[in-house]
Amino acid sequence: MPATAPSSTPAVARELVSLCRHGRNLEAVNQLYSPDIVSIESSGSPDMPAETTGIDAARSRHQVWFYNPAAA
Repeated sequence: MPATAPSSTPAVARELVSLCRHGRNLEAVNQLYSPDIVSIESSGSPDMPAETTGIDAARSRHQVWFYNPAAA
């Protein structure tokens, strides 16, 4: 795995797909997402708002999806 994120959009997309296909979603978040990410979903709930900001919120969201997909 590269130490830093790939430099082009197609390279980032390929790396993201590869990591996710191997169940390494949180590694993808850590390697490829901006610390200032804004994640927007089509709907939200009191436990998981539709919009979150920051890498920690993105990690939390992915942990819910990965470990408890029924709660997502």
